[in-house]
Amino acid sequence: MATPSTVYKTIILYMLDRSECPLSNLQIADFFLQEEYTDYFKVQEVLADLAQSGLITEQPTHEKTMYTLTDKGSETLFFSDDKLNHELKDDIRLFFEQNQMTFKNENSVISDYRRVGPESYCVQMRILSEKVEQLSINLNVHTKEQAEAICDNWKNSSDEVFALLMDTLLK
Repeated sequence: MATPSTVYKTIILYMLDRSECPLSNLQIADFFLQEEYTDYFKVQEVLADLAQSGLITEQPTHEKTMYTLTDKGSETLFFSDDKLNHELKDDIRLFFEQNQMTFKNENSVISDYRRVGPESYCVQMRILSEKVEQLSINLNVHTKEQAEAICDNWKNSSDEVFALLMDTLLK
């Protein structure tokens, strides 16, 4: 019989495999907490173990950490999928049915920034659709405050910016 930690790891791999978009730390933790499988701290420990072993990738941004399944994670899931019973898979399926649109909306528009010089920050803004990058823009600004403001505004303005770019470039 599999240990609880192994089952939690398999659940996360299964969730990332079934998701149409990367999942945030909070979205993964919400599943475990809603179903009362374990506590938040155990989820964080399991996520760290999975990332350290190369089964998932961790993509931190200025506001959250996103996770995706690696090829090694897919292969591991293939060999450990039998550790999840049908009831558990149904719980995951139902969780996605109830939340998938929210996940897509929350996770398809991504922004982050990094310092690139003493007075320079690079802001990266992206739009994803079904794990495929539709748009990626890098913009250099002078202050951290500008970078944070752009990241915060990207979520609400990305559709407008994308439409403007398409209209302008397809003339």
